[in-house]
Amino acid sequence: MKKLFVALDLPVSIRERLTSLQPRSGTGIRLVNQGQMHVTLYFIGDAKLDPIRTALDSVIGKTFSLTMQGLGQFRTSSRKTVLWAAIKESSQLNELRETIASVLHNHGVQKESKSYTPHVTLARCNPQAPAIIIDKFMKQNNNLDLPEFEINKFGLYTSTIINKLLVYTLEKSYLLNNARNN
Repeated sequence: MKKLFVALDLPVSIRERLTSLQPRSGTGIRLVNQGQMHVTLYFIGDAKLDPIRTALDSVIGKTFSLTMQGLGQFRTSSRKTVLWAAIKESSQLNELRETIASVLHNHGVQKESKSYTPHVTLARCNPQAPAIIIDKFMKQNNNLDLPEFEINKFGLYTSTIINKLLVYTLEKSYLLNNARNN
């Protein structure tokens, strides 16, 4: 069993821009590596890889565009603060997510219980992280508005912890518009 999730990869130009916005790394602040930035569509959790990989083959969706607008933060159950860039409301994103959720549910994956807020995690801050750094980051970047970018695929990823860091590995990519999967 592996810890699995479905996500959208981001264009390099968007990841570079987000990296330039991240707060400075310091005591209690861990920045998300540019190569690990993504938009989670659905968190599956512990599951067997092959059945999920096969189930997602049946997802049909259309290419669409997204825009990043604004910032946010939330607290985890362990009192960490997660800083993130928001995705502007998108009916196409919601439609793709619902299609994926339906396919996964039909293959025995439980529905997610929490509401969906599409975002890209930029940093994880421990409770001892200086509040002044978090506040400065939020104020300086509150008007975030990045150029529109195209989404033409989604991916199935595994999540593992290596040397106390989350590492995401793409297991399979799925092209939209009924294109050939790789």
